[in-house]
Amino acid sequence: MPTRAACWKTVRSHSPRTPRCARRNVNGVAVPFSPNPRNTLYAFNFVGPAARLQVTRLRQELGPRLVQMTRELREAMKRSPGPRLAPPEIYEP
Repeated sequence: MPTRAACWKTVRSHSPRTPRCARRNVNGVAVPFSPNPRNTLYAFNFVGPAARLQVTRLRQELGPRLVQMTRELREAMKRSPGPRLAPPEIYEP
């Protein structure tokens, strides 16, 4: 069984992985997402009971879908205008 550090290393990579971490009766795949270098790192994932969510399906179908989704999301965020900042309000009691 992989160590916790190995699981986090998997999450940090940019390709879908399917480590059997924590519990053996659960399978999952995760893809990291960082909209830009200054933002927090997010993760999109699929997780389910090992009896119903086979590792081969995770690797061949769901993992690539997650990768494609993060690519499309990143492109959509590049096309959208940035946030509009309102001028700061001055509070006087």
